[in-house]
Amino acid sequence: RSELLGQSIEMLVPERFRRGHTGLRDSFNEAAVARPMGAGRDLFGRRKDGSEVPVEIGINPIETGTECLTLAAITDITERKRAEELRLLHAGMQQHAAELEELNRELASASRFKTQFVATMSHELRTPLTAIIGAAELLGKAKLAEREQISVQTISEAAEALFSLINSILDFSKIEAGKIDLHPTVFEVETVLE
Repeated sequence: RSELLGQSIEMLVPERFRRGHTGLRDSFNEAAVARPMGAGRDLFGRRKDGSEVPVEIGINPIETGTECLTLAAITDITERKRAEELRLLHAGMQQHAAELEELNRELASASRFKTQFVATMSHELRTPLTAIIGAAELLGKAKLAEREQISVQTISEAAEALFSLINSILDFSKIEAGKIDLHPTVFEVETVLE
């Protein structure tokens, strides 16, 4: 209190705003009416140590009969600002969480569609491939020239390799869909590795 008495109000205004403050004070004194100061703007006060603090200021003219004085109520709103920032941050996080949830739903839907597509395509490819393998097997039993027999053997081996590849793709789609059945079986490690 003793440090404020008799001092200019500008000592409570941060350095960066002091230059314009005198003009604002003079314009208020010319048409003094009670009002909040700086409506729609962030206002800052200056602490004793020179640091800035967000404030809310209300000013009222007081007629004494001989002069017009000004009553200023300055309120530190640091906690309110923090609460507003946290509320905005929380709202932003909720919106972000909702967007992520929607994106996850879209990704899950796309993954299901892909799995269904792969399973359907695998089935659709296996059906004609089974016919090719069967026809090659029948043709291989026929009496053919050596060159024709080699061609039938090539068709049969390529079809079997393709059939194996399609089965592997179908297995991956079953794994992704969580629908693969595991069956224990005896096997030789060396053979599998080869």
